[in-house]
Amino acid sequence: MVMIRRKLLAEAIANYMVVNGCASTSSGNRIFYFEDIIEHFGIARETLDNLREDIESCLADCPQIQDQDGIWVDDNSFSLMFYGNYCNVEID
Repeated sequence: MVMIRRKLLAEAIANYMVVNGCASTSSGNRIFYFEDIIEHFGIARETLDNLREDIESCLADCPQIQDQDGIWVDDNSFSLMFYGNYCNVEID
């Protein structure tokens, strides 16, 4: 059961970044700071750190992301590069 929750949380975080990233950039790049993700999802920093690889894997599967080279992760943020045709779209 724990693995299912872990997978769902990683997918939710990745989805959040893709949807909000595409909607809020026209340049294709969007940075998501860990503090903002932690606050949005109400999780601990340790939880996010433990999910980083799972989140990256989910992001790599998203067609909006420019393959593995469009994902950069450092100690404080995810920086994502989106294909331009997905950017600055309206969210219903």
